[in-house]
Amino acid sequence: MSAKEKKGSGGVILVLLLIIIIIALILFLGGGFGFGSGGGDGFGNDAVQVEGSISDTESGTMASTSAINYVDVTVSGSSYLYQNSSYDLAGLIDAVKAIEGDIEIHITLDDSATANAYDDLTAALEENGIPYSSDTAEQSE
Repeated sequence: MSAKEKKGSGGVILVLLLIIIIIALILFLGGGFGFGSGGGDGFGNDAVQVEGSISDTESGTMASTSAINYVDVTVSGSSYLYQNSSYDLAGLIDAVKAIEGDIEIHITLDDSATANAYDDLTAALEENGIPYSSDTAEQSE
C-alpha cells in the first residue's frame, strides 16, 4: 500500500467513528436509552393514590377515585400504638372508624409484639371490613 491509501482509509474510519459517537449522544441525551431527563408519570410505587376521575371511553362513564389514607398501627406487647398513644383493641377500632375517607391500616410489629395481639387485631379489622397490610404475615412467639 502506498502512503496515500493509508491516509485515506484512516480518514474514513475517523468519520465513521465520529458519526457513531454523534448518534450515540443523540440517543442518550434524547432519552432513546431510557436515561433521558424524564417523561415518566411519576407514579411508580407511591403509597397514596392520586385523587381524580377516570373516564371509560367505551361506555362514556366517569368513575371517581379518592385518596387512600394509610394509617400506621404498631403492635407492642399486647397493646396497640396509634398516633403516639397506646390503645386497647376496642379503643383502637373506635379510633380507626372515626377516620374519614378511605383508609388502609399498615400494621408494624415491634420486638415485644405478641402473636395473640396481632391475630386479635387482624380479626377485628376483618370483622369491621377495614383493609390492612403488614410487613410480617406471621408473628413468631
